[in-house]
Amino acid sequence: MSFYNNYVDYKGRIRDILIELAHKRSYITYEILCEKSGIYDDYTIKKEIKMPFLFKVLKEIMVYEHESNRRCLTIIVFKSDKFLKPSDVFFKIAEECEVKNKDIDNETFFRTELEEVYSTWENKDFYNYFRSK
Repeated sequence: MSFYNNYVDYKGRIRDILIELAHKRSYITYEILCEKSGIYDDYTIKKEIKMPFLFKVLKEIMVYEHESNRRCLTIIVFKSDKFLKPSDVFFKIAEECEVKNKDIDNETFFRTELEEVYSTWENKDFYNYFRSK
């Protein structure tokens, strides 16, 4: 399997994980997402680039959802169970990708966007239609 095919597979797998969690109004940490998606077990991805690889995939998912006029699904990936928010890098990427308006502070964006993501994905019709798209 080529690296590109492997990358596309991870993108789909990670998006599926996020959709299932959003549907249940849950979250995941970056660390656990690396474990559940199989990134940590993938010997083709060097140890030192596993987390940057995850961030690249999450950025693409963020852009894909935004371009598809859906809410920011990647907002449910948190730094840790003790710090229940995305990393500062997340907010920077969200601004770069124009998902987050620069005039809105991170806390306000986080609270409102998280609720929108949960409300959107818990809708069974929406969930059933878009989870495979």
